[in-house]
Amino acid sequence: MRLLHTYHSDAIEGNTLTLSETKLVLETGITIGGKKLAEHIEATNNAIAFDLVEDIAGKRRAIDHVTIQEIHEVVAAGILEDAGRYRTLITSG
Repeated sequence: MRLLHTYHSDAIEGNTLTLSETKLVLETGITIGGKKLAEHIEATNNAIAFDLVEDIAGKRRAIDHVTIQEIHEVVAAGILEDAGRYRTLITSG
């Protein structure tokens, strides 16, 4: 389930790793030639976040804004500079 979730979630976002490539990345940590590093990071982060959500559910932790930020930090680590933080809107006035 973790592999399929990771592959399909990433594919929806435009990740070009195939299912078998995603499996290799998750099981061995190797990188696939011709694929972007960001795609490997996305796959790894998504799988780690899947594990985190399973752990949260298993412990019956509440889903609140802190939990959402924690999950976002895992998903966006190494991809977004503001991983795990809310965006701030700056308006001129």
